[in-house]
Amino acid sequence: MPKTTNHGRIGYCIYCGSTGPELSREHIVPLSLGGNHVLSKASCPDCCCITKDFEHTCARSLFGPYRVRENLPTRHPQERPATLTLHLVDQDGTERRVELAPEKHPATLIMPIFDQPRLLRPPDEPEPKGYTMWLAIPDRDTLNLVERHGAASMKLGTFEFLSFCRLLAKISHAAAYAHRGFRDLFEPLLPDFILGKSEDYRDFVGGNSQRFNEPEEMAFPMFFESVDIGDLRYLVAQLRLFAYQATPVYRVVVGRRNVVQTLKDN
Repeated sequence: MPKTTNHGRIGYCIYCGSTGPELSREHIVPLSLGGNHVLSKASCPDCCCITKDFEHTCARSLFGPYRVRENLPTRHPQERPATLTLHLVDQDGTERRVELAPEKHPATLIMPIFDQPRLLRPPDEPEPKGYTMWLAIPDRDTLNLVERHGAASMKLGTFEFLSFCRLLAKISHAAAYAHRGFRDLFEPLLPDFILGKSEDYRDFVGGNSQRFNEPEEMAFPMFFESVDIGDLRYLVAQLRLFAYQATPVYRVVVGRRNVVQTLKDN
């Protein structure tokens, strides 16, 4: 397990504001992905169940094979499989499965490439039509797997889109609380989306449309910037997941405040 860095005690749920006695600590990036930064007393039982649900989906469905191949942390090492399933498709459309050792499995990372969040785009800019997907192949041997097993293609699985977007929102929201004074300066914008009360991610979750990015040494680099749009100042998180794999860059609008009103108050 990675060494834990604690960013202090919050004392209320960062998602719903509850101050009940059963508040638990919250990982900013989930432990299952290798995250080691936490907030103490920061999540109530109800909200914890909701965030754990989509984190579990991402950890198992989206990043499961990659986590096994890279031996990322798990709270249940006894449940970690000894082999990974490769889904093949033959010329006649028949699907079959082959069990491979983790180091032989593609364990492909797949992530969407987004345009800017809607809140940061000019109002007259047309809505983007869909999005493209970024794909990482671990090594060239992976490209030969289909031919080696006499198949026509392989299936990479499904992508749980909303779960992934909620994961980005949750990481960004929690990271903002590691900075003292966030809630005093900004109105948090993400809790309803994180908690499943809204499914419209487009206002808050986006990217920079770049298809190719340079790898970084850090797994989860993140920084915050303020962006002024009219009278509003937005707090925006820029982050990457597994950045050493040259993954896409994401921008998440975390909070806002009225700049004009702030100046009047001061």
